[in-house]
Amino acid sequence: MKFALCITGGGTGVIPMLLDKGGASKYIVDIKVPYSCEAIDQLLGSAPQKYCSEETARMLANQAYNNCRSLVSGECIGIGVTASLKKTNEREGRDN
Repeated sequence: MKFALCITGGGTGVIPMLLDKGGASKYIVDIKVPYSCEAIDQLLGSAPQKYCSEETARMLANQAYNNCRSLVSGECIGIGVTASLKKTNEREGRDN
């Protein structure tokens, strides 16, 4: 089984962990990092309602899956991740 990922925001920190072992290319076909809002808009074809949301992560996963299918034959999985890191001066009561 092959994987393609589309990761943005705080989730990008997982990329080195996925690639730091030999043989990752047997499973990982592609990793995209559309980091800015403009890059996400372009990849998805329009601006999502919220950039860091379950819905946007699903849309990114669909893009990753379609990309994987276009690159390899056989079983594919698309993984989409959005994440927000805690900022300095974060307003009180906000969860990330």
